[in-house]
Amino acid sequence: MIRTVLALGLAALVWCGGPLLAQQPTPTRVAIVNIGVVFTKYDKAKAYKTHMEKLLEPYQLEGKNLKKQILDWTEAMKSPKFDPKERDRYEQGIRGNQRMLEDLEMKVRKLVGTTQEDQIVNLFREVQGAIQAYAQANGIHVVLGYGEQIDGDIYAFGNINRKMQGMDLGSCNPLFHVPGIDISQPVADMLNSSFQRAGGAAVGGATPVSGTSTSKQK
Repeated sequence: MIRTVLALGLAALVWCGGPLLAQQPTPTRVAIVNIGVVFTKYDKAKAYKTHMEKLLEPYQLEGKNLKKQILDWTEAMKSPKFDPKERDRYEQGIRGNQRMLEDLEMKVRKLVGTTQEDQIVNLFREVQGAIQAYAQANGIHVVLGYGEQIDGDIYAFGNINRKMQGMDLGSCNPLFHVPGIDISQPVADMLNSSFQRAGGAAVGGATPVSGTSTSKQK
């Protein structure tokens, strides 16, 4: 009888203590990343921007010269000293420059589109890889990306309206988070460290489209 009571007592202790001794589930760790911040602070993205500006310089100069010629010729035809016999020639020159401006705009759009597409794909892969590496190294299970206005008043109507439109379409935007949840800066630091270790190599892209030329002054 005593043995039976002791056995039942031990069984009860084991049963009652079972849930207490069971392994508790590991809490899910979540972080967020402001993609705009990462792209803005990533040195390689800055290098891409500088490269694009240099790539567009000759096109911008040509467009500026063509527009100046159009303005000069238009003003010349308004002068009392202008020879009416020259009107047709000046008007043809203006129309020619306008056509060249249209062609130049198409070339620039093609150049920018091709170059930016390659750059954005490359940058996004690197950013995603850095996010994954940082998350795995720090025990983070889920990282959610979002976009937020970097400069200016975050409570400006335009920024609030952008957020609301995004949420209306089903996207998610963090409205509150405790310190340490946003890992944008450490991810940018990780990317910059890797970029500098690689020597901060110069970035390349599409080459200027051939065929640009500046027309001569009348």
